[in-house]
Amino acid sequence: MSKNKRVRYGEDFKLKVLAAYIKHEQLSKVTEMFGISMCTAWRWVNKAGISRGHKSRYYSSKTKERAVELYKSGLSTREVAKEVGADWGAIATWIRKAGATRTRRDAAPHGEKNHMWKGGKIRQSKHLDSAEYREWRGNIFKRDKWTCQQCYDVGGILNAHHILGWTKYPSMRFVEKNGITLCKKCHVELHGLIKRSKAI
Repeated sequence: MSKNKRVRYGEDFKLKVLAAYIKHEQLSKVTEMFGISMCTAWRWVNKAGISRGHKSRYYSSKTKERAVELYKSGLSTREVAKEVGADWGAIATWIRKAGATRTRRDAAPHGEKNHMWKGGKIRQSKHLDSAEYREWRGNIFKRDKWTCQQCYDVGGILNAHHILGWTKYPSMRFVEKNGITLCKKCHVELHGLIKRSKAI
């Protein structure tokens, strides 16, 4: 028989394969039992609309509702699966269908309750677009004649470095004396040295 020719199976045979799949779960066992390829078996399973978590079709609506409620109360899908006695993949499907999904951001504690809280510090990146910062940066570059004050390269990719740190000295953020022009390479090296000295 050529590779391109498909063998035609009857509907009764297909139903027997699908019933065996639902009963045994593993498609590899079913394909061995009936002597068909995995590709053919998957095609039939997909056309029949049977998902890999097909056992979820046999749980009562009360079980599904209980699982969704447990998830809403704060348990993870795996914890809910243990509690209800179902496959966690099926639980995830029920939650998605119920519209009760939550993002990791929703589940994470915010503000002072978050383990990353740093006392209400404002991130520097929020201010880098401000007119005040751009003016300060431009003044530093003009004062230093567009030259790196470490290696004395002129032009290229330049950074305006705060001598006294941005977060520790907020009153010095836009003071010209607190700035120095560095090329990108020297700026990265300097920050590497600063980090290493803090670790000591």
